[in-house]
Amino acid sequence: MAKVALALKEAGSAAFLRKDFAASLQHFDSALDKLQTDPDFDELAQRESVAAVRLNRSLTLLKLGRPSEAEAECTLILSLRACTTAKASGERTIKALYRRALARKERGRLTGAEEDLLLVL
Repeated sequence: MAKVALALKEAGSAAFLRKDFAASLQHFDSALDKLQTDPDFDELAQRESVAAVRLNRSLTLLKLGRPSEAEAECTLILSLRACTTAKASGERTIKALYRRALARKERGRLTGAEEDLLLVL
């Protein structure tokens, strides 16, 4: 099942590149379902894969004009700290903060957006 989840993640990325954001979101949602129920996945690899899919999902939600959901997704990513290495954790944290800042800006929550951007710097 891990291969299915990763294939769904790749399909979501391909749909995103085609600017088919609705299909992209469906693929990412399906990948999350598979990842979170896959008993064959190593726990650390599973958490890292879930974080990567959630990051992709947050950008897709922004493209779909759904900043509230994108903000919630990024907040969840930041609360999980779901990475196996410090480098991956740092990269994911920066992406999540930046995307949350974009979502907050879209929602008119400029103070929160500024706070996130200051953390990125």
